[in-house]
Amino acid sequence: MISKPTATILERPGISQHVDAWADASSTRETIVTIVLAVLFFAAIILGSWLDGGAVKGAPAIALVCSALLILAGAFALLKVLWRILDAVQARLADGGSTSEPPGFHFFFACGIVIFACWFVILLAGFPGFSNYDGISQWNQFTSGEITDHHPVVHTIILSAIISVGRAIVGDFWGGVFLYSLLQGAAIAVLLMWSLRRLSQMGMGRIGIALSTAFYALDPIVGMLALSTTKDSLFSTFVVMLCVLLAQWLKSGIGCSKRRALIIMAAMTCVVCLMRLNALPALVLTAVFFVLLIRKNG
Repeated sequence: MISKPTATILERPGISQHVDAWADASSTRETIVTIVLAVLFFAAIILGSWLDGGAVKGAPAIALVCSALLILAGAFALLKVLWRILDAVQARLADGGSTSEPPGFHFFFACGIVIFACWFVILLAGFPGFSNYDGISQWNQFTSGEITDHHPVVHTIILSAIISVGRAIVGDFWGGVFLYSLLQGAAIAVLLMWSLRRLSQMGMGRIGIALSTAFYALDPIVGMLALSTTKDSLFSTFVVMLCVLLAQWLKSGIGCSKRRALIIMAAMTCVVCLMRLNALPALVLTAVFFVLLIRKNG
């Protein structure tokens, strides 16, 4: 007598429904945690702005904080919905017989080239570059030898050194600004390419990567900010990298030794703080969750 094969655990009646329910609950928790962390991170940034010299003025503090938190929570919820839509579209394409492998390095290199090429057009349109009053103030500090911490000292030195090289080559201050905008634009394009590749490793498909690339490349505000001498350009880019790295570690595990993870996180944290001092409160909050992450993967 041939015995009937025993059903696996997932094939037994009711088990698969419980698994699906658990997955939905897990996804809901993930969404809630994402929004909560985003709200806390932004609140810490606002606190840092106040500590950095009262950058937020002209409105009651509670109104500013509540408005900012509501807007940010809504933005992250919308981002989550968009991510789900992109995943659904990708899954539908895969069901239709399209079995594509995860994109390799050359795909992301092409994304970086597209981003920088579009920014180069913006640079030519705004020739010789985009120098705001902070950049000019930093240049004046550098040339006078009286560098203060009103602006990030490291950024002041890097900016002024590159402008000095361009000025020596062309013989004009704006030649130095053009050189700085060119180099910074290329650097940010590479760093965004790194972030997109990390997002791909987390599960974002080609459609999501393509839409992100199009946003970075075609939004004129993003392009002008990437080419500007303001410290916020590099600061924002490093914050994106830090958030993407933490998200990947939370999703997939650290993937390296604790010592190496600590070195990487310490280096990225220092770089972010060197670009803006008001990042310190937010990064203290980040450090708490990083310690919990290390213990979870211990």
